[in-house]
Amino acid sequence: MPPSPLPNTAENRPSTPPPQIKAAAELRNRALDLLQAGRAAEAQALLQQAIGIFPGFAEAEIRIGNIRRRLGDPEGAVTRYRRALAIKPDYAWAHLELAITLQRGGELEDAMAHYREAVRHNPKLFKTVLFALVDQPNGRFWLDLDALKRELLDAPS
Repeated sequence: MPPSPLPNTAENRPSTPPPQIKAAAELRNRALDLLQAGRAAEAQALLQQAIGIFPGFAEAEIRIGNIRRRLGDPEGAVTRYRRALAIKPDYAWAHLELAITLQRGGELEDAMAHYREAVRHNPKLFKTVLFALVDQPNGRFWLDLDALKRELLDAPS
């Protein structure tokens, strides 16, 4: 009878990431360099390759979403942000990027729900959410920051 597998604890995990995760991260890093150089289509292709190697790569989904949004494809961006959240439902940055895109598209209720989730999963994003709310064409200007905090922190999700 083969030995039972070791429990998944910190001391039993390998100290280096599996090769597919390392390869996907390297592709992501190259994609970031291409984005810095203004080569979005090439960056998106590398990020797509990274996802092919490591399908659970939520960050790559978000970055493709950001590229799609920047290129004027909000529907494509929303699809990517939702994929990232399907992989990692507590990913605050995915909620934030989705909320911004939804808000720009006039879907204010859904946007606010995702802003709430972003702050719930990462309270340090409160100021970022505040700026997003007032910087968007359909944003609300919140004069009462306590009311905004209540809206983001106390409302049911």
